[in-house]
Amino acid sequence: MQRQKQKEILGLNNTDTLNTRSTIALMLHGLGKNEEAYNIYQEVYQKQTEILGSNHSDTLETQFHMALVLDAQGKYEEVLNINRIIFEKIKNMSDTANAENAVHAQNNMAVLLCKQGKYAEALEIYKDVYEKKKLIFGVTHFETLRTLHGIAGVLCEQKKYSKALKVYQDVLDMQKVVLGPNHFDTLNTQYNIANVLFDQGKLIGALKAYKESFDQIKAFEPTPRVLNSLKQIKIIKLIFKLEANDISEMLQHLQKDINIAASNGDVQTVQRLLKSGASANDKDIDGRTPLHYAVSNRQIGVVNVLLKNEADITQGTNKRNTPLHIATSKGYKEIVEVLLEYVSRDKLNEFINAKTAASGSTSLHVAASNGYLEIVKSLLKHGATYNIENKEGKIPLDLSKYQSVTDLLQLVEELFKDAKKGNIEIISKLKAVNPDEFVAAMYTRNDQGNTLLQVTISNKHMNITSEMLKMLKLSNQNL
Repeated sequence: MQRQKQKEILGLNNTDTLNTRSTIALMLHGLGKNEEAYNIYQEVYQKQTEILGSNHSDTLETQFHMALVLDAQGKYEEVLNINRIIFEKIKNMSDTANAENAVHAQNNMAVLLCKQGKYAEALEIYKDVYEKKKLIFGVTHFETLRTLHGIAGVLCEQKKYSKALKVYQDVLDMQKVVLGPNHFDTLNTQYNIANVLFDQGKLIGALKAYKESFDQIKAFEPTPRVLNSLKQIKIIKLIFKLEANDISEMLQHLQKDINIAASNGDVQTVQRLLKSGASANDKDIDGRTPLHYAVSNRQIGVVNVLLKNEADITQGTNKRNTPLHIATSKGYKEIVEVLLEYVSRDKLNEFINAKTAASGSTSLHVAASNGYLEIVKSLLKHGATYNIENKEGKIPLDLSKYQSVTDLLQLVEELFKDAKKGNIEIISKLKAVNPDEFVAAMYTRNDQGNTLLQVTISNKHMNITSEMLKMLKLSNQNL
């Protein structure tokens, strides 16, 4: 009745009447009456073109809505053509509104090409749109992130899972900050990450990702994502023969499995679980990772597998025991060497001098107190601080109960005093020690972070510095 009155008062060609009819068409589309909605949109579009012109914002909006209705009917080629027409009309217009409409049309083209399976063409358009949206909206705007999300989706369709996962993760990191962890776009990205991991066969990783988004997505939308998540979780549960229904319990069980396998030296099981998406860095209730378990049980094969799978070598337990503390305390020199060779140079100093929570002991304190001479040498040659203090103010030398260790640490202390004073006898002392003790003495550091050579240089003892450099060169040639 109101629409009829509006027609009578304002006429069919009035813009307000046309806008009202567009609103009715949109409502019909929402009710699934797409044929009726499209017929109204066609009539409105023809009138708007006559009255307002084909480039007017109202006319363009109607075209976008027509495309929306056709898309719901599965008429993808027609939708693609409409968006191409819109894009060609306005792509060179300089005003902001038309620039935004142009990228929206172009983005829609990419979506339609994906639906038609034309992924390479879709990807090129998405990339172009992404660059434009960064300029128009900004890098972290939700519109820009949705296009980046679309790029990841195309990469998935092309089976480029690793690339897709990286893009999805970049999107997720920004969405969590900009939109929040419970925003639908954020949850949708988490859901898609879970699906990619599932398709890669990284089932444990997928289970973790489903867990992060499942409850919140369920609140937004009962289907189909929730149903798909439930189906995938059920498959994972069957594959791993899990009895628990709670996802957290499932993950705890799987974490226990990898820790047991690491302890037993079961390389195949560890590799299988890692391939399935288990993390080499997940901690148990005591803060122990699979690497802690492998080191503690002298399973060097598992240690190497975990390190190759990005195990964080610097992680400590709740008591701040690093894998190096554990290997040292048990006298596993070969594992100590593996850990020290593996750690990155920028983390070496922090790692080798890491202190336990209770006593503030470093690995050198532990090695000295247990009389592990070879490990003491290994730690020193990798730059451990020889005179670092624990919570009681004691240095490793103070804790040594074994003469061989005491002799070496006392020698190192004397050498640093000689280096500071410029005592020329330092050279004869260095020449008298065996090669591995020489290397240990030359590369250990004092509590100022300096080596013997740096101490002689800072104190301007250039003659001693020159002799030490010659000895170092000769030592390196003999290695």
